[in-house]
Amino acid sequence: MKTRTATKKKSPAKSKTTDTKKSDNGVSAESHNNGRATPVFNAEKRDAIKAGKIKDIHCDVCGVTGGWEYVGDWHPNEIPRDSDVEPPEENTEPKYWLRCKNCSAVSVIEEWKIQINREKNLDELTLDDCVTYTPQGIYRVGDAIYHKALNKIGIVRSKQLTNSGASAVTIEFRDLGMRQLLENVSIDENGTVSDPGKKGKLKLKKISKR
Repeated sequence: MKTRTATKKKSPAKSKTTDTKKSDNGVSAESHNNGRATPVFNAEKRDAIKAGKIKDIHCDVCGVTGGWEYVGDWHPNEIPRDSDVEPPEENTEPKYWLRCKNCSAVSVIEEWKIQINREKNLDELTLDDCVTYTPQGIYRVGDAIYHKALNKIGIVRSKQLTNSGASAVTIEFRDLGMRQLLENVSIDENGTVSDPGKKGKLKLKKISKR
């Protein structure tokens, strides 16, 4: 009786081509097959960065300290498609790819260097969080304000020019709602201020010198 010898079919050789992934944030990268540890991101801070709540950062490319926007999380071997920057590989510290809003250059920045704009809720503000309002002051949107005459705390919601050309801020006060107040007012030594409006001169209370 003849014995049949079973022959094993050789399985097709697996392709050694390295897979490439492309994420929605415009970052392309080789698959992580080199055994490197993945950076651990701060989830709360990451959400704030993605939402654009980033304080101004100095750009080494254009030399301007200004706004930045989120491009993607940094991982070893990852490079944004529109960047010529080589990815740092010295450690697994969390980093982000950010784009300078002034020159559009994309840079990798360490998580600890990125500060977040943490605007407090109006009801949570205390006097320690505020600057005292004066017509001479210059304010930014989001600044916490204390109005001494009103004895109220508020937050600057917007800035605009009045019909007369004066600079003004709209402040949301606790229990009062929105109020428009002047800013950047120049006061003369005699206690008056030039007013481009109909009255020409606006008499202000002199500041007592101590």
